[in-house]
Amino acid sequence: LYYELEIDPIEAVLGSKKKIKIPLIWDRVIEIAPWTQYNKIIKFKNDWIPSIWRDIKWDLLITLKIKIPTNLAKRERELYEEIAKEKNIDHADHKWIFGRLFWE
Repeated sequence: LYYELEIDPIEAVLGSKKKIKIPLIWDRVIEIAPWTQYNKIIKFKNDWIPSIWRDIKWDLLITLKIKIPTNLAKRERELYEEIAKEKNIDHADHKWIFGRLFWE
């Protein structure tokens, strides 16, 4: 069985535990390791699905997708800009006229 899970970049970098609801099975708590990369697969071996006739065992593969935020609060944006500055990343500065219209 395959399941895709979107996680926040902070969860990918720092790691976390996340409770998810998987259709047909039940709630799961998965542990996201620190420094998780995009498309990382977490495998639950011999997971089972209840059936009317018999229980069937499958491997459950959860693919982690890192969701890049599209709408940041002012403080979040400031924190990302501080990180970019620390890493000497030349990022788009939205202080020009059109940037002011859309970002502020």
